[in-house]
Amino acid sequence: MRLTLTFSFQYQNNPGKWALETRNLNFAYADGPTLIQKLDLHIGAGDRIGVIGQNGKGKSTLLRLMAGELKPVEGEVRTHPSTMINLFGQSAMKVLQQKRSIEEEVYDANNMLNRTQVRDICGAMMFGGDLALKKVEVLSGGEKSRTLLGRVLACPGNLLLLDEPTNHLDMASTDALIEAIRAYEGAAVMVTHVESVLRETCNRLVIFDDGKVRVFEGGYDDFLRRHGWSSEDAPPETTEPRKRRENRKDLKRERAQIIQERSKLLKPLKQTIESNEKLIMMLEEKVEKMEALLISSSEEGDGEAIAKHAQELNNLRSSIDKAFEKFEQASEEHDRHEAEFEKRLSSFD
Repeated sequence: MRLTLTFSFQYQNNPGKWALETRNLNFAYADGPTLIQKLDLHIGAGDRIGVIGQNGKGKSTLLRLMAGELKPVEGEVRTHPSTMINLFGQSAMKVLQQKRSIEEEVYDANNMLNRTQVRDICGAMMFGGDLALKKVEVLSGGEKSRTLLGRVLACPGNLLLLDEPTNHLDMASTDALIEAIRAYEGAAVMVTHVESVLRETCNRLVIFDDGKVRVFEGGYDDFLRRHGWSSEDAPPETTEPRKRRENRKDLKRERAQIIQERSKLLKPLKQTIESNEKLIMMLEEKVEKMEALLISSSEEGDGEAIAKHAQELNNLRSSIDKAFEKFEQASEEHDRHEAEFEKRLSSFD
C-alpha cells in the first residue's frame, strides 16, 4: 500500500456568477514572439477549465496573467470583487522562505488556523510529526512542491490556478486530487498533460495549437473527436504518432521486451518503496511508545531516564527522516519511469 496524499480545498463563498474574465488579452515577453493574442475568456464561478498544448507556447504564462504576476501587453484581466485566487505552480515557489519550516509555511498561508489544523494539513502532505519542522532550505523539489500545495490547501479561495499539479504525485495521489477538484465549489483552471485529469474534471478548454490560442466549449474527448490537434502542434505526451509495422510478430516481440524492461527496472524501486513504508510505520509506532515513556519519566523526575529516552527519540526521528527521503526518491523515480513506459506502450494500442 502506497502512502497517498489527501486533499480538501477550502472554499470562500463567491456570490457572483463569474470569477474572472480576459478581454482582448495579448501578451509577449520582451523581444519574444506573441504567445497570447486576442483571448476572450469568461470563467464561471464553478467552471473547470483545462489549459492544453505544447510546452513553451504560453500555458503557464496565461495562469500568471490571471494571478496578476504578469501584466498584459494589451487587453485586460478582470476579477469579480469577491474572487480569491490560489495559485500553484513553479512561479509561485518564490513565496517559500528558506528559513521557515513546513509548518510555518502552512500557517503563513492562513494564520487563522490553529496548530492542530496546520499539523493536519502537513500530515495530509505526508509531513507527519516532526517532519513538519523541516526547513524549506533542506527540502527536495518534490517536498517543496507538496509544501506549496499545503499552502494552497490552507488558504480559502474560490478560484484555483493549478500549473502541472500532478508533477510530483503518484497515480493514487493524482486520483485523490481529481476527487478534490471535483468536490471544490469554486472555479479551477489547470495546466496539465494528464489525460485522466482533463477527462474527469474539465468542462471547457483553452487550447494552444497551430500558433494560436482559443477557447473550446466542451470536454477533452469532445475536442479530440470534433477537432483534434494540428499535425505540427500535437503535444508529444498525448498524441505520439505510431510507426508502421508490417510484421505482427515483431510488434508483439517489441511490446514484450518493453514490458520485461519495465518489470526489471520498476521491481526494485517498488521493493524500496514498500520496505521504507513499512519501516516508517514501525518507527512511528516506536516514537509513540517512546514519547509515552518520556512523559512518564518526566512526571517521575527521573533525569537519567529522560536523557536516555530523549536520545532514543531523536534517533528514531532521524531514522524516519532518512526512510522518508529514500521513500520519496524511489517514488519519484518509480513514477517517472512508469509514465515513460506507459507512453511507450500506448503506441501499441
